[in-house]
Amino acid sequence: MNRRAFIGAAVGGSALLAGCTQLLSGETPSRSVGEPDGDGDGNGDIGENDDADGDGGENGDGDGPGFPNETVTVVDFETARLTAAVVGGRLTTDDRLAARIDFLEPATPDSPARLRAEVTNNQPYEQTFAARRLVVLDDPPVGQSSDRNAIYLAPVEGHPLAESIPGYARDENGRWRLEDVRDDWFPDTLTLEAEETVTGVYHLLGHHLADEPSIRAGRYRFGWREGGFEVAVWSTDEPGPDRASQFAGESVADLPDAETIRWYHEATPTTEASLEPDTERIEAPGKLEFTLVNHSREAMGGNPYQWRLYKSVDGEWLPVYPWAWNAPYATRGPGAVDETTLQCYHGDPVPCEGSRTVGHLGGGRYAYSVGYSLDEETHAAMFDLEAPDLDVGLEADADVEDGWEEAVVTLPNYADARKPATFTVTRVDAKAEDRLIPEQLPRRPFRAFRNALPLFFDEDRDGIERVRVRTDRGTALGPFGYEEGEVRTVEFDGRTFEARGQLEDA
Repeated sequence: MNRRAFIGAAVGGSALLAGCTQLLSGETPSRSVGEPDGDGDGNGDIGENDDADGDGGENGDGDGPGFPNETVTVVDFETARLTAAVVGGRLTTDDRLAARIDFLEPATPDSPARLRAEVTNNQPYEQTFAARRLVVLDDPPVGQSSDRNAIYLAPVEGHPLAESIPGYARDENGRWRLEDVRDDWFPDTLTLEAEETVTGVYHLLGHHLADEPSIRAGRYRFGWREGGFEVAVWSTDEPGPDRASQFAGESVADLPDAETIRWYHEATPTTEASLEPDTERIEAPGKLEFTLVNHSREAMGGNPYQWRLYKSVDGEWLPVYPWAWNAPYATRGPGAVDETTLQCYHGDPVPCEGSRTVGHLGGGRYAYSVGYSLDEETHAAMFDLEAPDLDVGLEADADVEDGWEEAVVTLPNYADARKPATFTVTRVDAKAEDRLIPEQLPRRPFRAFRNALPLFFDEDRDGIERVRVRTDRGTALGPFGYEEGEVRTVEFDGRTFEARGQLEDA
């Protein structure tokens, strides 16, 4: 290894690398250099505008979900009631430079917290890099929180790539701080030999200026470009939300498709994982930002594409959207967050890149859930939407033929259907098995209902008892699991209806 050359590429952990990065999913045989003793370790079925956050660190930081079975070291500081973990600590560049960083030890009265970073050249030939490409080889490697509090990764004595070792000391509160940032810590370039790995150890230190805060709870981003990593720090005693929900104390029903619910409004300061909304009341059109926070010591696993919006009607939660998901698996490690944006519209939705968008929503109380969990629980949060009541009519291109006590609706897909079918809805006096609400009708699984039910409430069609919708097999039989002969009895707007689907050639 050429020491000067190595620096540029050396310690690029998940974010150590400042260029184009992707996840690294396996261990690479390595030769350790200077390593210390010990191991430190919409409207359709599927949301068309879903954002699964791309690909990012293996711990599942804000940049994207990670691979399962990754381990992250969580440490409890002895100098303050703080817990910390590295988020997004393993990456690889397009030119096959792999990097990883993780905690070795917490801060103690005898030593600052220590982290180990290693970088591997996975190419079968020597590579030379500019040191500043790697965040941990910057001068200095500094992380900043959202309130611009700064912390530093300072090389320790014996670091194989450092040109100078900065000093550090405990302040009057017993917290470890950097003494100054005057000298260059690393050279300008480095070279790694073919398939070589180099390891360096760092201290995590608070700001060198005494009037600046030392390390405190927050998310510290290392990296001046896309591809950086984070050090997440949270209160050991109170890892949960720091503000109360406007719904605190309210008792609500469980969601219909979840066995165990973890509501945000029931979270306490000691709750380790929760789905936190930035607001709990919006006016349509409007948006909410949700942050799933994992301040536990285990990774949260699940489907990054899975989410759902529900509406509360008479104390019952009814699913609104979506009705199907892609089904990958990903994790969010300790300290990680998963941020999603929900856009709500009263009318047609407007696609928003990076957002989950739902249109045709009336005013009321809603709940939003996501697919990550620690132990099969569902994390959800409620919010109120201010909007007019939703009035859903037939599709604009539906053709209606009125008859005596019956109307026949022909959808455009009927003419070209490979298997034409009829969906029949009849008004009945019976106990309903299911309940439908206007917010469900614009969704693809309810297309047949959407083009039948509104006619029963049309003042110009008073006395209508039956509606037949001529359409294709998927639309007519979808509400019955694509089986003929099935019957559904549903309640809609205070009336009860019986629905059947049948192929026309049957």
